[in-house]
Amino acid sequence: REAGGAVVSVVARRVTMFSSERADSGWGCGWRNVQMMISHLLDPDRGGDAQLVPLSSVSSRWGGRVPDIGALQDCLEAAWAAGFDVAGREQLGGRVKGTKKWIGATECAALLRFCGFRAEIVDFHGNAPSQHQASALVVACDGCGLSPINFASFFRSLSRPDFDLCPACHASKQHQTPLETWDRILPDPTTRKVARKHASLMDFVWRYFGGRDGASELRGQDENKASQVVQSGKTPLYFQHQGHSRTVVGVQRCYTFKGDILDTKLLILDPSTSSAKLEILFSNNQLWQKHIKLSLTNLKQEKYQLVYVDITRRLMEPHKRDAFKVLRAIESYDT
Repeated sequence: REAGGAVVSVVARRVTMFSSERADSGWGCGWRNVQMMISHLLDPDRGGDAQLVPLSSVSSRWGGRVPDIGALQDCLEAAWAAGFDVAGREQLGGRVKGTKKWIGATECAALLRFCGFRAEIVDFHGNAPSQHQASALVVACDGCGLSPINFASFFRSLSRPDFDLCPACHASKQHQTPLETWDRILPDPTTRKVARKHASLMDFVWRYFGGRDGASELRGQDENKASQVVQSGKTPLYFQHQGHSRTVVGVQRCYTFKGDILDTKLLILDPSTSSAKLEILFSNNQLWQKHIKLSLTNLKQEKYQLVYVDITRRLMEPHKRDAFKVLRAIESYDT
């Protein structure tokens, strides 16, 4: 329960977490996120509109199990051979099997479309502020997760991009690397305001999981009385930005006692975080929220991409997939 009024969490059902292992550390996040999406799609008890998507033809491809990275690499190359995402094939040299090549949102969508799923890409463009405008934004601590950093100053790493610490975390030195240099930032309190960059992404994810076909009619009087956890009938989202990807398994919205929106957070599974580590954090009730929750202040990249699967429609028959071989993203801009 957050400070204020109600907290409404809407989550996808039955998603198996796949963490990167030593063999794919540093390059396998995209493949792991595809595995998480497939774990949901192959589950007959995932709820929602599962009856509209007969999965026998898909699950038989991998023996009814979530495929490993090698099998997914084979599948992507087969999708390319069938004419899906020609531009992506050229960019990656037409081969991923046995390599450590990263994949992104387009490869995820091409692979899923090749299997018959109606996968769509949405691009979100934020007006990324320059470094000179940093003082006008609410800054979160990348150590303890404090947001905003309500101190007269904070510390920004000159070695790691977009890495900030509150004075307490900086003094503890637990979140610093050897020889790392820091800049002390003195924000102007007269210009501090909440960053609205990528607000459209947050609104999209809320509508996606909490829309008419998922957990409907969430806004209402009950939100001011008690917190809710609602299972959505929607699939998880592949969440991509420059250099990394994660899986969005739900969304959480916090309200004031008057019913106004206080904050919206993405609920994520990050392949770079081991499931064993999350289990320990959950059992000790320590710092687990910083690993699975992302708010607007955490979205510092200029561009993000989401891949979703429309399960309200049946799988595409092979002879009807030609129109889906060229990938076109839906564009969204923050003003």
